[in-house]
Amino acid sequence: MENQNNLKKHFRVLSVQSHVVSGYVGNKSACFPLQLLGLEVDFINSVQFSNHTGYKVIKGQILKSEELHDLYEGLKANELLNYTHVLTGYVGNETFLTKLSEIIQDLKQINPDIFVVCDPVMGDNGVMYVPPEVLPIYRDKLIPLSDLITPNQYEAELLTGIKIKSRENITSVMDAFHEKGVKTVILSSVELENSEKLHLFGSSILKNSKSLVSMDIPKLPSSFTGTGDLFSALLLAWMAKTDGDLKLSCENAVNSLQCVLKRTLDYAERKSKSVATMELQLIQSKNDIENPPSCTRSVAPLKIAHILAMSSMAKGCVFVFLVCFALASYAADQGSDSDQCLVYRKGYPAYYTCIIKCFQFVLGFEDSTASFCIGLGSIQNNEMYSSKKLKNETE
Repeated sequence: MENQNNLKKHFRVLSVQSHVVSGYVGNKSACFPLQLLGLEVDFINSVQFSNHTGYKVIKGQILKSEELHDLYEGLKANELLNYTHVLTGYVGNETFLTKLSEIIQDLKQINPDIFVVCDPVMGDNGVMYVPPEVLPIYRDKLIPLSDLITPNQYEAELLTGIKIKSRENITSVMDAFHEKGVKTVILSSVELENSEKLHLFGSSILKNSKSLVSMDIPKLPSSFTGTGDLFSALLLAWMAKTDGDLKLSCENAVNSLQCVLKRTLDYAERKSKSVATMELQLIQSKNDIENPPSCTRSVAPLKIAHILAMSSMAKGCVFVFLVCFALASYAADQGSDSDQCLVYRKGYPAYYTCIIKCFQFVLGFEDSTASFCIGLGSIQNNEMYSSKKLKNETE
């Protein structure tokens, strides 16, 4: 659900990434969903091509860093820099990316609360499609200026130097980004060994509280272009509209994206698959962008993720058991001193139920700590020994 206070806010985004005349990648993929979800968008095209690079012929222009500077100075001279968000995508050379980093620093001077979303587009599936000189600029300049980043698996590995092979590596990668000052890290389209699905992992440190989220995403039997640009835009929009609700924002973004991809694949298979027919069916997915379905839901994070990431799984398991045992013991000792209550608290089923509830809380299987409170309160509120309730009913 959208934050009611944010419904009254005016969000204005500066999006700097690629553009194509035909098709949907870069700004062509990002601007429509942002506007559809109620955000105002100004955009600067880092490149302007006839079509994306999957076609046999590409024609167009690359914006130079001097030209980017001129555009920004024009906006500044006319006092048009009242942005709430910045979104960055594909940038193909180091001088442009350096200038963009300087512009973001200047925007932060104008509005210290500006929210910067960086999709560090560098490559995928082990292949880098930007000059290697771009990597240190992302790592050392743009990433530390960002509030939210959305690297894919390969890009996250390049930026941190940590190879992602298992869930244990995920924690290390996200913490490495947090140490650079990034508040929210979303690792999209992660492929793990012995898994047939794609995975999303997110970590957010906002208002002195850390939130974790993960999602298992069905793989579709095809390759798409513009999906990362669309995902980053959707995530930006929903993080703004929900006041930083990581779980809901990821669910909405992923579910809308999955609808677009399925519609695109269905269309391509009906029309005969080609580069052209595999262009995202973005306009046709208007309703799914505005009203994301609840197809794929996030998996509640492990609240003891850092413990389980230790080399010794046994230590983590023992710790969990001890915590649950302590919590269960405490809960079982609470309640009324009536005879009924004393008898009930000796009942093994209630005690085991309490242990289960504690496991659910510690491992994060429930949506919120409220469920834990309900779990502990179930002994006190049980009709068997709620003498106060019986007394009131009798009266």
